[in-house]
Amino acid sequence: MSDIKDERWGMLENAEHELLKRVEARGVTGVASVAAFPDVPGAWIWLCTMTDAERDNLIEDPTIVSTGLSTLEDAGFVSSDTSRSGVVVQSQETVDRDFEGSWFHAQR
Repeated sequence: MSDIKDERWGMLENAEHELLKRVEARGVTGVASVAAFPDVPGAWIWLCTMTDAERDNLIEDPTIVSTGLSTLEDAGFVSSDTSRSGVVVQSQETVDRDFEGSWFHAQR
């Protein structure tokens, strides 16, 4: 494991906060991320909703992925990272039902 601090962790944290501001009016209650810096380029952004219905509405929104990826770019991610990144939408309802309430297990 490397002792080098990857600056993308800070950028990812900033992107999470900014993305929540951009999408909370659409039913998003939280933003989380999964990344393997510095070993693997890119990151996965998870948009959290309370219900499956809210999740399904966001999944059908054709702008939700581009909003997530553009937020990563705005935070300083380069195209080699954003091209390997993605957006997942998941509900607390599903996490409670299928993963015993554990977002950690849901994100694996």
